[in-house]
Amino acid sequence: LKPFWLKAGTPYVTYIPSLEMAGELVEVFGQSAWFASGECPEDVKGKKFSLQSSDGETFEVDAEALCLAKGIFDQAKQEPDAAIQLPFKKPTVAKIAEYLKYHKDAPPAEIRTPLVSDNLVECGATKWDAAFINVDKDMLFDLLVAAITMAIPSLVFLAGAKASLLVKGKAPDKLIKDFKVSDDLPEEEGEALASSFAAQKEKLNAYPDESGLGGVALILTSIFQAAERNGILSSARDEAPGPSAVSLKSFRHASWRAMVLSDWTQLGSAPAEVLADRDLL
Repeated sequence: LKPFWLKAGTPYVTYIPSLEMAGELVEVFGQSAWFASGECPEDVKGKKFSLQSSDGETFEVDAEALCLAKGIFDQAKQEPDAAIQLPFKKPTVAKIAEYLKYHKDAPPAEIRTPLVSDNLVECGATKWDAAFINVDKDMLFDLLVAAITMAIPSLVFLAGAKASLLVKGKAPDKLIKDFKVSDDLPEEEGEALASSFAAQKEKLNAYPDESGLGGVALILTSIFQAAERNGILSSARDEAPGPSAVSLKSFRHASWRAMVLSDWTQLGSAPAEVLADRDLL
């Protein structure tokens, strides 16, 4: 799981750059928006496919719905009679199936960014999407990771926007409490990192909201935690070092990880545990 930062929300939305997306992310007058595009191929229209959760539950979706998930649609076409094995548990796969079925006939609305309100409907989301993504934090990040790995761009955008609201305007001490990470970042080191992060974003003309580095760090850490929960971190698949359970609870590690992803020149100053983070490098 190799996220990178893309200006598409407040503060940021994560995407996997290598996946082929069925649509286009554009930026207009400094604001980003997702526009879905493409039709389901005629030769598969009307066919049924099965999504199977890691705990063995199966959900049936038709081709027109599955077309929205480019990351697994090609696999489904190659093996149309086989259930598509997903690493996510029943509740997450059920939500994914619900989303795909609904948006088969109802194109996602544009969510205006930067987000101007804590209410997603006021930012352009439909009432259905806002209600759909109104879930607890663990489910939110499970859905975000599922959307990334399955290449469902509109759901990545929706979940990313919701995640952004969890950190918007919050000071580091509030973020640490809300995300249940250890308060292990020395004050002087934290101030230096925050200053470097803000300077880097200003240089790139990308301005996170007032939660700054802390918000970005904890969104990224929550993505890694969700990936680990669902067994899809590379470190969970092999014996190579990666972010440990301890590092995923460390605010210091999270802050350095976000800083290095923003500016690779900072890697030389990073602590040893960050340098050992295989999923970062």
